[in-house]
Amino acid sequence: MKAGFRDIWDEVARVQLQGPTLNDAGIKKSMSRLYEICEDIPKPQRRAHLDVVNDLGDSLLNEQQNLRANRVPSGEPIPPISETAKPGISLVTCSMNRSENLLKALQSWLPHDNISEIIIVDWGSDTPVQRSLDDEGIVDPRIRIIRAPDETRWVLSYAFNLGFRFARFDKVLKVDADIVLSSQFFDENRLHEGQFIAGNWREVEEEQKHVNGFFFVHKSNLARIGGFNEFITTYGWDDDDLYERLGSSGLVRRNVSGGSIFHLDHSDSERSEDMQQTSGACSAITDIKNRTLYKVRRNRFIASVMPVWTHGQDCTPLPMLHRMSNDGITLAYKAAHALSGVSSRIEEDADFHAMAEIASWEINPRIQSLDPTPLVDLLSKPLADITKLHVELAHSTKPDVLREDMDFLVIHVDDKELVDPSAKESGAFFQFVRDMKRAGWQPVIKLRLPFELDYTNSNLRDFPILEAGQEIGLLDTISMDVLRDRKNTARRGDRCITLARDLFAYPSPLTSPQVSVPKRKVFIDAQHGLGNRLRAIGSAAAVAASVDRELVIVWQPDSHCEGKFSDIFAYDGAVEERSLSDRRSTRRTQFYNYMEIEDGAEKDAPIVIDPDRDLYVRSAYVLNTPLAGWDDENRFIQELTPVAEVRALIDRVRTPNDVSAHVRMVGGSGFEHLEYESLDHWSEESHAETGKWRKRSHYSHFLKRIDTLIETGDADRIFLAADKPETYIAFQEVYGDRVAYLERHLYDRSVEQLQYALADAILLGSSPLLLGSTWSSFTELAMRLSKAKMKNEMSGRDF
Repeated sequence: MKAGFRDIWDEVARVQLQGPTLNDAGIKKSMSRLYEICEDIPKPQRRAHLDVVNDLGDSLLNEQQNLRANRVPSGEPIPPISETAKPGISLVTCSMNRSENLLKALQSWLPHDNISEIIIVDWGSDTPVQRSLDDEGIVDPRIRIIRAPDETRWVLSYAFNLGFRFARFDKVLKVDADIVLSSQFFDENRLHEGQFIAGNWREVEEEQKHVNGFFFVHKSNLARIGGFNEFITTYGWDDDDLYERLGSSGLVRRNVSGGSIFHLDHSDSERSEDMQQTSGACSAITDIKNRTLYKVRRNRFIASVMPVWTHGQDCTPLPMLHRMSNDGITLAYKAAHALSGVSSRIEEDADFHAMAEIASWEINPRIQSLDPTPLVDLLSKPLADITKLHVELAHSTKPDVLREDMDFLVIHVDDKELVDPSAKESGAFFQFVRDMKRAGWQPVIKLRLPFELDYTNSNLRDFPILEAGQEIGLLDTISMDVLRDRKNTARRGDRCITLARDLFAYPSPLTSPQVSVPKRKVFIDAQHGLGNRLRAIGSAAAVAASVDRELVIVWQPDSHCEGKFSDIFAYDGAVEERSLSDRRSTRRTQFYNYMEIEDGAEKDAPIVIDPDRDLYVRSAYVLNTPLAGWDDENRFIQELTPVAEVRALIDRVRTPNDVSAHVRMVGGSGFEHLEYESLDHWSEESHAETGKWRKRSHYSHFLKRIDTLIETGDADRIFLAADKPETYIAFQEVYGDRVAYLERHLYDRSVEQLQYALADAILLGSSPLLLGSTWSSFTELAMRLSKAKMKNEMSGRDF
């Protein structure tokens, strides 16, 4: 018998044997393999073998349909996660067609004698996990396979909670199927009462960010919160939601020891099966929906509006039954639909809020106030094509104009008579506007004066109206002569024109075009952390004030500051949230870059103001110009109003205090794994200088200086701000109630911690004496925010 014949019958026998455990995807994959083998059989015999294969496929599919139609799953109900367990460690992982990485990771788990059992939830894999283990010859009595053969869609919360429900030991080690444990893992990560250990994407290199899903917890604590939130059934936010609920239950989070776990790489598209495939330019909707952040923010919204997931009546885990197969595998089946479902209305709200939130960061904060229909109209354009004008049109009286593929002609109206139906000038004006519409423009009427109009007037109803004060960006101007020339039908992007009654007489010619002349601007593209950004902004604000220009703050969230400017300050001025880092000096804009690590940058280049051009500066430092000094720079940032969340944090802390201490120990050599300390952001000289001064800012130096101040009666009450938990512990042990501080559990650059940082800086500046950390822009920020006379002493220099 030829090899092709032997292969076909071997494969048929194998598929027949596996048939009852195969889902639809598994059947499809097995049949594809059989058809491939048939291609190797000579044509005279191929037809008969294809008939056998087709019959087998029909038989398997019929069996699956009968099972779905008639099967009442037999077996015992699977209870929720139990608080009771015997001493030991249950490692729980899940796999759906990820056997390649699972087999690699498993080799790092098996050598650990501390692990009492390894539970592998096989969530509908096409090739059963047990077969993959058998093929590799992996046998260990601690391995327990829980197979859910009917599942066709990956749902992390269901799958892992199924594993937790079978766990028999009092500690649970949750690992994804691509997480490797080091040989020293349990020596470096001892789990104590009142805490849990978890991965933290903020504390690792970019390629290791997916260790965030790892955690080690007492099973009783996991049971009390009900495991993963089963309101979340798509990719994103599941880990963070669980960690928040563990923290709210009173547990302290510890980061897993660096280097004790390692993630085997695979793409985000493998994690999330609902990514849309795109080619060429796509709409902003598709662009945003394809982002991992969109899925995270969507699920975060769902978690925030649904009941808090916990072990209780409102949060029932997926009803499932289990039974033992003939080969010793535990089979699990859904007994009913999820009892804790999310309504379609909330799903739609989650889509809308996630879309609006990310679009507001990417494009303009005003997007957050749009209703769903104009939001969709706006985001149907490619992301890069959406301008401030488009955002304001979405807020206008006719947002549906965004659906048209037309260039906009913004007509600035300086006089009410031009649009007042009772005035004779209005007839000529609206005739002009309609002519522009026929010429291929979409006219937009912008009222430059804050007068009220009756928008029910038929003439006004035909066109979008923008009111005074709405920022539409800088548009090129166009003359009346060009517009009047009927031969000139070419449109060249959105344009604007300014009309006043005493200059407008249509269709008689104008002696010269009347154009809008916007106020020149100073753009400050603030970089790095909070202290760096605010000193650069203060410096730019002083320059703008001295030359009578509008200040535009460019504040793009990144690894240094993950929050927006609006997360910390209630500010009415202009703020952009996309950095134009690729800008260069042009006819309309001067460009300076002080970020010395970037190509073409020149730190401290003298700023020479061109009166005919806007000024754009990318900087984390004060600007080199005689137009601003220390007091001028600080005046602006001292007058900024912190948001309510920051003010509430400040109110929590005892004030006044006799001395403030800012202890900065993180930075320089040994901290390059933190994204915001990476050498990608600093020159070697700056990195080395940072490391030198961080060593001289150890908390022990501060303790000695404060001890002296206490002895002289100058420091009875102390305020502390630090970047490591051990500093707070040391101060508490030495000074007890004398020390006041903002208690926290995280030391990252998240929105919440950004608010804590601003509160810390303001509180540091409220004491008569500041003990600061040299080479720290945050210490400098505390000095800048202090509105009263304050002395300061610096680590490594004064003590």
